[in-house]
Amino acid sequence: MPGVGFRVGRPYTDFFITAYTDAAGIVAFEIEGLPLRGTIRIIEELPPRTARIVAYCVDDAGAPLPLTYIAVPGNVPPIMVADLAVGETRDVACDWYNVAFE
Repeated sequence: MPGVGFRVGRPYTDFFITAYTDAAGIVAFEIEGLPLRGTIRIIEELPPRTARIVAYCVDDAGAPLPLTYIAVPGNVPPIMVADLAVGETRDVACDWYNVAFE
């Protein structure tokens, strides 16, 4: 889905990079300005009728990375938050799916 807003940064900081999905539904971030070794927080501004997300992320060698979903009820606009343990990897790829209300 094009035009979906994402932010990425370190948890509990005010520094985030913001980007929007392109026509193919892809979003990319240059995270080299963020300190390595640790956790990256990914925040999605949920499209209408989205109930939840499902994500799967891997490092540059294809190994799965631990992902923790964080509920943020009542936020306007609605968002979904996930913390991704990136460790020392420099490249991360995620398949990120929005699951609609039934």
